Amino acid sequence: DVYKRQVPSAYRRLELKCMNNLGVALWELNHIQEAAETFRQIIAKDETYAPAYFNLGLIVAKELNDPEEAVRAFRGHITHGGKRAVSARDWLKKLQDAQGEKSVPAGQTGATTGK
Repeated sequence: DVYKRQVPSAYRRLELKCMNNLGVALWELNHIQEAAETFRQIIAKDETYAPAYFNLGLIVAKELNDPEEAVRAFRGHITHGGKRAVSARDWLKKLQDAQGEKSVPAGQTGATTGK
């Protein structure tokens, strides 16, 4: 508690990183809905935390087949200066190209940890 008061910003970032890593771990364990909800919770806590947007975009595109939410998430990642903006733009292009198709390209999760 003292730590939280003395270093609120650092504590908050650490909390977000831990939550993001939990979301990635849940995804790797195939707990897809829980992982997606974890990424949404991070964004609700701090709408500027770019890694959560990227991971949410990936999971909803690859696993939940929700291109609209994926587009919003990837745009959020880019807007908030995410380190994987190039990849997010590639995904936006894939999603735009896939309009009218039923699936988005699958593969490894490609999720990003809270580094």
